[in-house]
Amino acid sequence: MKKRSIFAKLVTVPLTMISFIFLIVGTSVSAGVLEELIVGLQDQDIEKEDLYNKHQTQSADLRLQLEDVRNTQPVDKAEVTALRQQIQALGKEQKAEKSLLAALHKRDKSKLKLDIRRAKGAVEAPEPDHEFNALLELVDGANIEDADGVPVGGEVGIATFGNRYDIEVVIAGITSAQEVETIELQNCTTGESFLSLDLSDRKLLGEVITGPEIPPQPVHFIVGPPEPLPELSLLKFNLRLKDAMLTALIDENLCAPVVFTSHVVSHPDGAITGSFIDHLRFEALEYLLDPSFLPEPVVVNRNFETQGSLSDLVVADNKALEQLGKALFWDVQVSSDNKVACGSCHSLAGADWRTKNQFTEGPGNLLATLSSFPLPNGSVLGSQGVINEEYVDIVLGDRDLCNSLGDDFRQRTGRQAPTVINSAFNVFQFWDGRAHRFFNGENPFGPADTDAGVYKAVGGVNGSIVKDTDFLVDISALASQATGPATSHVEMACGPDDGIRFFPQIAAKLFDGAVMPLGLQGVHADDSLLAEFANTTGTNKGLTVNYQALIMDAFQEQYWNSVDTVSLDDPKKGYAVDYSLMEANFSFIFGIAVQAYERTLLSEDSKFDQFARGEVDLTENEKEGFSRFLSGGTSCNECHDGPLFTTATLQFQLAEPVEAMRLANSQGMGLYDSGFYNVGVTATEEDLGRGREDLPFGLISLSAQSNNGDDSQWPHLPLLSASEAKAQVKGHMKVPTLRNIELTAPYFHNGKYLTLEDVVAFYTRGGDFPGNEDLDPAIRPIGQLSGKPGRQAKIAAWMRTLTDERILRRAAPFDQPEIEVPNGHIYNGSGYDDDMVTLEATGENGATPPLFETFFERVGGTVPDIIED
Repeated sequence: MKKRSIFAKLVTVPLTMISFIFLIVGTSVSAGVLEELIVGLQDQDIEKEDLYNKHQTQSADLRLQLEDVRNTQPVDKAEVTALRQQIQALGKEQKAEKSLLAALHKRDKSKLKLDIRRAKGAVEAPEPDHEFNALLELVDGANIEDADGVPVGGEVGIATFGNRYDIEVVIAGITSAQEVETIELQNCTTGESFLSLDLSDRKLLGEVITGPEIPPQPVHFIVGPPEPLPELSLLKFNLRLKDAMLTALIDENLCAPVVFTSHVVSHPDGAITGSFIDHLRFEALEYLLDPSFLPEPVVVNRNFETQGSLSDLVVADNKALEQLGKALFWDVQVSSDNKVACGSCHSLAGADWRTKNQFTEGPGNLLATLSSFPLPNGSVLGSQGVINEEYVDIVLGDRDLCNSLGDDFRQRTGRQAPTVINSAFNVFQFWDGRAHRFFNGENPFGPADTDAGVYKAVGGVNGSIVKDTDFLVDISALASQATGPATSHVEMACGPDDGIRFFPQIAAKLFDGAVMPLGLQGVHADDSLLAEFANTTGTNKGLTVNYQALIMDAFQEQYWNSVDTVSLDDPKKGYAVDYSLMEANFSFIFGIAVQAYERTLLSEDSKFDQFARGEVDLTENEKEGFSRFLSGGTSCNECHDGPLFTTATLQFQLAEPVEAMRLANSQGMGLYDSGFYNVGVTATEEDLGRGREDLPFGLISLSAQSNNGDDSQWPHLPLLSASEAKAQVKGHMKVPTLRNIELTAPYFHNGKYLTLEDVVAFYTRGGDFPGNEDLDPAIRPIGQLSGKPGRQAKIAAWMRTLTDERILRRAAPFDQPEIEVPNGHIYNGSGYDDDMVTLEATGENGATPPLFETFFERVGGTVPDIIED
């Protein structure tokens, strides 16, 4: 075709496109690229017009034929029917042609835009448009096994980029890719072949990888989708896209027969087939949360050798254990003042919603409002616990006896309370991860406390009690965490120091005959776990069974039944006191039970999950937000990866507990703990996080332990000297999950930002403290989001699809007993009283509107409209 002049081409280009072109010219784009753009756009217009005219002619011809037949007497009804069918078939064919042309035009425009941005010298490396994906899985009934009887599984992934497509064939359960003889891509209906590869000589393979890239850590359990055993074979190709293949993708009519060398006789037609799915849904499948992948805790010794499952060695009844744990989690009687439970700081979406008396600094009782955000540097929104008082003794049937130290307001923690929902998948708990994966039976510090252990009755009820210090429970960071707040002089206990009031005393208080579980709180008659014990008469408070009975049902007898006693030093009295086996073991009982309950709090039914399962669709804004989240240019999913959208999970940290890389603002190679990062939300020295050095049993960072040659707290910990890779973990905090993130404002460990849009903007500009020591290198300005608030808002919109609506309604498994929560104080004329707010009890079906307000709603937060950039 003869090329027209630039002027002639501009005449046919729409006015809006001319404005776009002159904008490009003003940025010094090369004339060649500009000409290519104009020609390409004009050619697309011509192709559209040609296709329209073709369709009009085809349709008109058939309609004329139909009109002639109808006007001919007698009317040939069979011919009328046949012509109508031809018109319908033509309509479908024309629709497919238009879809194909639109897809090709989109592809071509993407390439042109890519060339333009490169010609402009854009700093940001543009991402190719990710247009289609196909997921093809094993044919039903093709039960193929390898020579060892291991089932052969696999999938084919096809993704188109511009005018090329990538094919990845992942085959599990075979010795290597050498088992594959041929792979073919074809139209399922017609059998038309798009690609046929004879792999006998391996010349067409772009890449063959046998085995995992990084040897996994030896573990006792599967923590994610079952990986292929013993080998994983990946075959990759990169070939030109054919129009016919694109049509098959659009029509969901793509098949991929695969023939294995060792199975040609038994399965000559191959084993893999499937159909097209939307590329974002294809990506979303990787992020589906499957609760069945949560491994069961196991008992190990201090050499990390497995002794057996927790269910076999400790638990008598799992449901009874969950019931006990739920009662303990929500019971305010666990605290010194009978007003604070574990659930007080985790009462809505597993996090803290309170707005008054939450600022860590200042005089206390300050109110957080919309104008408080973003918080000034150095400010922290924590969670209020108890008033600072001196512990004296427990009082049976009442609150503890504590002496006033003159404080009016409840103390506040130094960090936000993270959500407990889905926390069962975390390897460590607390923002700094000090609650260890290995529960030692007494406190959060795992193997580091070598004197910690569990008491057991040896020789039956009339035998003796021994303390087993060679006893740890793996996958039990929640149990480790649960033992912290109950003895904290800030959170739940009178002080003035931690541990003055310890677990055997708490047990003695709760085991008193006048105390019933949840005795100060209502329990819904339809509670998903506690309904059978709910007291629905008289006061309508508490359960109809005591804590001792719940423990007896939940735990094996050797952990609670003995005529012998345990003599323990009283931290306050300064002399030894005898306790029953059940009382002496209460830290162990409490931790294991609360963990069992929290392991039920898994949210796998968000709008995003439903989208991944093909049940609902996302809006275009939500889809774009998810796409940008996945983009390598934003690096969002480098830290927020996997079904929990955090790398601080079993899936990642068990395989790779420490990683080496050059951190920002640092010299040489640095070593850091996987799933923990310094993102520059506050100055490093304000909160050392994973790098703290003030805890009673030494350094908590695995990287620091590695530098010190200490592998006593983690099995098979890689040991690297500081000269090889120095631990650089100052200011590193655990990556939080993004699930239900819209319900857990304010954000970050210090509660600095109120909205998700603020959070995305924070990352877009490269954080607030780019000069931080040990800063993660991914914290840098994000080119594709800079100056684009609309794009940022779409990522926030997508994050809101991660909300499980059951949590908002507090429906099972997120239903809860009634709880009165202190939200700051009210002046009574001479002093201050607690301002108590009641969350009513809910049953398995949850609450009816109006729903309880989140922190975001209470301070007047609103979600802004998305404005296109």
